[in-house]
Amino acid sequence: LFIKKYYECVSKEEGLLHCNDANEAVSALKNGSGALLSVEGCGCIDSLDELKELYRAGVRFVGLTWNYNNIIGCGAPVSGTGDDTGLTEYGKEFVRECERLGIVIDVSHASDKTVDDVLMITKRPVIASHSNGANMDRYGGDGCDECPFTTCSVGHVNWWWVIHCWCCIPGDVCESISQS
Repeated sequence: LFIKKYYECVSKEEGLLHCNDANEAVSALKNGSGALLSVEGCGCIDSLDELKELYRAGVRFVGLTWNYNNIIGCGAPVSGTGDDTGLTEYGKEFVRECERLGIVIDVSHASDKTVDDVLMITKRPVIASHSNGANMDRYGGDGCDECPFTTCSVGHVNWWWVIHCWCCIPGDVCESISQS
């Protein structure tokens, strides 16, 4: 139902195109704007067959968790605790299948160990589409402060670390970042 609604919305919006790959995204941006279908919190995807079905339906990136543990891995709130076990065995298979299919992994809302596990498995870039480092967010962040450096050490050159300053206290870290 939601995927059907997504395509209905995209088709009604003049100049907006659904993108299945990087070439389509570049073309869409040159000619208007593009949309990528995603899933945030993959705990409801019980099998790799379901993941393949979502790919056939147009899903091109996935957020593995959403602030809680699921069948894929641990969510951000358990970071730094003894409860952070990272990706499950199924989660590791899931990440490998995403890579094989060409689905981009989004580690926003994932725990530190889950992010580390993803980076050790993946060969392609991953994204953190809407995360803050813990020291940048008055609510504790949902990303680890060291993660961008970790990505460099395992060879992930194309890391997207998106900083949303709306959650920072005015005059704090965000102000100094915008000035640098």
